[in-house]
Amino acid sequence: MPRPISKLRQVDPGTYNVLQSSTSVGTLYAEGTAGTLVVEHWVLHAGYQSPTATVDMEVLEFSSGGYTSLTAFMSAMQTEVNTANQAATYIKATCVYDTIDPE
Repeated sequence: MPRPISKLRQVDPGTYNVLQSSTSVGTLYAEGTAGTLVVEHWVLHAGYQSPTATVDMEVLEFSSGGYTSLTAFMSAMQTEVNTANQAATYIKATCVYDTIDPE
């Protein structure tokens, strides 16, 4: 059973399905140290809509497997785009986690 994303950060390193109304609309591959730096690679397909009050979005970790490298992920995403013959949106987010301590 897929586990929900971590509540301590946006996402932990791993591979995730991006769902809207129970339909897959993208894939997320996150890499990093899980402590201070995570780089998120999002590929969102034509059916994706920005979340609103009426459009939900779920991000669920792959229940098994996932990609072992960014190269494998990007190759698989290019194959999906070629097969669907539709462009997808690629987003790269570099997330640095730090603590703001009281003075």
